[in-house]
Amino acid sequence: MNVQRLESEDVYPITSPRVPGNFIGKKIMFSFPSDVPKPQPPEPVTVVGTVPPIQKQQIGQSRRILRSYKNQLKLSESQFDTSIGLMLGDASLQTQDGGKSYRLKFEVGDRNREYLTHIKSVFNDYILQEPRLTVRTNKNENQVSTWQLETVSHTEFSKLADILLNANRKKYIKPELIQEYLTERGLAYWFMDDGGKLDYGPNEGKGFVLNTQGFVEQDVHYLAEGLEQKFGLQTWVKPNKNGYVVAISGQDYEKFLALIDPYLIQSMRHKIPTPRKTK
Repeated sequence: MNVQRLESEDVYPITSPRVPGNFIGKKIMFSFPSDVPKPQPPEPVTVVGTVPPIQKQQIGQSRRILRSYKNQLKLSESQFDTSIGLMLGDASLQTQDGGKSYRLKFEVGDRNREYLTHIKSVFNDYILQEPRLTVRTNKNENQVSTWQLETVSHTEFSKLADILLNANRKKYIKPELIQEYLTERGLAYWFMDDGGKLDYGPNEGKGFVLNTQGFVEQDVHYLAEGLEQKFGLQTWVKPNKNGYVVAISGQDYEKFLALIDPYLIQSMRHKIPTPRKTK
């Protein structure tokens, strides 16, 4: 039998396993017709996973990693509430980019370093450096030691700037600030930061004071009125040290303490007046 060698481009592939005997050991060429698609290699499989968050210790000196790290940060509700209270106290906001972002800065006396350590734990994700000691001479020629701490600059703190800074980036109080933004947690941090006993005399009454001398008189009235409306506290504005403070009546000792007690740390409880005698 005369068998023609298969060389044409138009021949379909042989699917049968049988091969004529006289082709054994010979090279046979197969090809696909032009209208039959050639088999393609499989598409690579991409496994989609969760990218692990960047940790602070990975930042080093890399600005790129720092930007990526900051992009994953967002103020929690408790951090925001705490921030409001601290800003009503001694904390400040600073900007280095014309108000696009801000950093939160804290400063406390040497005796309250434990309190600053606690603040650092609250904002730990936003703080990359340890507290630093600053020694300066005050107007009475006495050396004063304070500890300073600050967060990274972040757009999250711009929320605080919108609420608490005026057009000149100075702290001020809107008429409804307390009613809208201050929580029990914030009130506790305001007290720990800048509050104390109203009476330090021998008989020590049960009243509290919030040292608001840094605000103008009208702002202090807004604060006092807000505390009355939001928390039902009996308050009044009192002149003190070339400024004005918010006084809270001793009749509300138990009420005020119940509001702030869950958030007070042990080292700041010395600010609370002595409890009433129950016998």
